[in-house]
Amino acid sequence: MARSCASRLLAALRRRLPWLGDRLDGVSIHERLLDAGTVRDLQAISRTILAWPVNTAARARELTALGVSGLISDRPAELHAALAAEAR
Repeated sequence: MARSCASRLLAALRRRLPWLGDRLDGVSIHERLLDAGTVRDLQAISRTILAWPVNTAARARELTALGVSGLISDRPAELHAALAAEAR
C-alpha cells in the first residue's frame, strides 16, 4: 500500500509541478512510507532520500540497507550512541 500511495503522490506532483522534471535533488519522506519498492522508485527520480522520524537503531539499519541517504531523528544523540555501540 505504501508503494502505490507513494507512486500516486509522485505522479500527482509531476502533474502539478511540471517544472520538476524527471529528477529531483532530494525527497524527504516519513519513514513509515518506505519499503524496498518505494525506495527503489524514489531512487529512480531523486539523488537524495531522507527519512523521518527515525528513532530506533533497528529502523536506521533497515533504511540505510534499503538505500536511504539520510535519517532525521527526534533523538539524534540516542540514535548515534546506539549505532556507535553496535559498531564496536
